[in-house]
Amino acid sequence: MSYSPTITVFDDTCFLLHGLLSPPEQCSVFDYIQDLDRTPWPTLPRPMVPSPTTLTFVSDLRTLPIPPTPTTPISSMIELVHSYILGSPPLELPHFVSILLPPHPKSSTMSVIRYASPSGKFPPHIDHCPSLVYLLTLGCSAIFTVKTPSMPKTERVELKSGDVIVFDASTEAKVEHGVEGIVEGSCPKFMEKRGEVLKSHRFGVQCRVRMV
Repeated sequence: MSYSPTITVFDDTCFLLHGLLSPPEQCSVFDYIQDLDRTPWPTLPRPMVPSPTTLTFVSDLRTLPIPPTPTTPISSMIELVHSYILGSPPLELPHFVSILLPPHPKSSTMSVIRYASPSGKFPPHIDHCPSLVYLLTLGCSAIFTVKTPSMPKTERVELKSGDVIVFDASTEAKVEHGVEGIVEGSCPKFMEKRGEVLKSHRFGVQCRVRMV
């Protein structure tokens, strides 16, 4: 991969990899999701105020396991995140290193939420799942909020297509996060060409990695 992301560390339980995925990698992930998507879009009700929609996969599942083999665009993204946490030299992220090393058996799952611009929102909340979350943005940018107990105030960041924010989703970490809105007209041209829906939507691809 030729891209070199910009890294923002909020605290030891949350950090952002801005520009992690290259344009071809983003397109590959989107194509992979489109192949899996079984959401009955034409028959879904159309509310006056559009709300985020979680994609449905085979057998009406909204969460899919990510098998370690064969390699998929999603498993490749997870390994790429791990390469920055555990690489040489590694990031100064001892909390994440202590979770990922020694290499415990892991199980990974994926879910995808589609947000319409500009009104797509998700209220601030704290997860209660002992896992790490790797949240990828595809398409339009999201105004994302994050607040941890050690942060003096809530941070608002623009998550652009290809960005991945990583956080500890356990109850103990208390990482409060949410989506304030979607930036109209912010989808990169190369992604617009990949899918018409991306011109007016943000796809939030959530990968959850559990230690088992």
